[in-house]
Amino acid sequence: MLTFVITMVILLVLSGLVLLAVARGEGKNFG
Repeated sequence: MLTFVITMVILLVLSGLVLLAVARGEGKNFG
C-alpha cells in the first residue's frame, strides 16, 4: 500500500513539472 502511495505522489509531481515546463514553453513562444 505504501509503495502505491509513493508511486502516485511521484506521478503527480512529474505531471506537475511537465505542466510547468509546457506553460513556460508556451509563454516564451507567445512572448
